[in-house]
Amino acid sequence: MSDEIIRELWRIKDSISEEHGHDAKALVAYLQSRKWTEDRKVVNLGAIKGRGDRAGVCEPISKVFSDPLAGIPVKPSLGAVSMGFVHVNVGLSNPSAPGSAEEVNVLVDAGATLSVFPASLLDRLGIQRTGQRRLRGFGGFITRATGTVILTYGGEVAGVTVVFGEDGDPTVMGVTALESLGFNVNPVAGELDRVEMLI
Repeated sequence: MSDEIIRELWRIKDSISEEHGHDAKALVAYLQSRKWTEDRKVVNLGAIKGRGDRAGVCEPISKVFSDPLAGIPVKPSLGAVSMGFVHVNVGLSNPSAPGSAEEVNVLVDAGATLSVFPASLLDRLGIQRTGQRRLRGFGGFITRATGTVILTYGGEVAGVTVVFGEDGDPTVMGVTALESLGFNVNPVAGELDRVEMLI
């Protein structure tokens, strides 16, 4: 993809965000109001690969949000499987009390640097706020508290920096967590693949 295409995509995203005051709740409400209601189907790649935990080969397109300017599906609803979007269950615990982990279903976002979990969950686990980060999101900049958690997936364990998500913030596992755990995203299979780690 050329820099010109990337700049155009950012311009469109920023324009939509600006129209809604860079307010995450207003933006989500807008996108949900634009949800397709047609009965067309999209392919569920997990089912094609023979994964027993995925029901059916097709999903109604009504499970997919649409970018009104680009006219293409950009984000599946929770539980939907679409090429490029992978959800996994991860264990989350406090480094001071690793025995009391909670399992969380999270969208893996290789475009996000840091992972984001609801502040209420992190507070319940006793995660300390150790810093603040200025982050770009929804076309503008936001500031969020950060802390360190123990993340487990696929038998691997890593200490990672996470963002204390506020209302309207998506729950995502970012690329630093993926790399720390030794995985990368396989969007075609709808899963994570182990990678060889280098030192």
